[in-house]
Amino acid sequence: MAATRQGKRRNGKPKLYSFRIRKSPYFEATERYGCKSYTTYNNMYLPLVYEDLVSDYWHIKNGVTLWDVGCERQVEITGPDAFHFVRHLTARD
Repeated sequence: MAATRQGKRRNGKPKLYSFRIRKSPYFEATERYGCKSYTTYNNMYLPLVYEDLVSDYWHIKNGVTLWDVGCERQVEITGPDAFHFVRHLTARD
């Protein structure tokens, strides 16, 4: 069994987090603002649900939401043809 660490839910029941899955720099803030569910992406916790899926949808559609994209990877493309190569990766000029 993987080692886990414990957090607290609003209802007082414990949450268990694996030490093998990384947390983004914004993890504590997502907990503070009431994230109820996570998924894992790229070996990192990714916030999934705050209130419920329907409410979260309407917040996205009619309001403002912030997304934690700490799980995305950054790459650096270098070399003499880097600019032209990157132009082939995107649809913009």
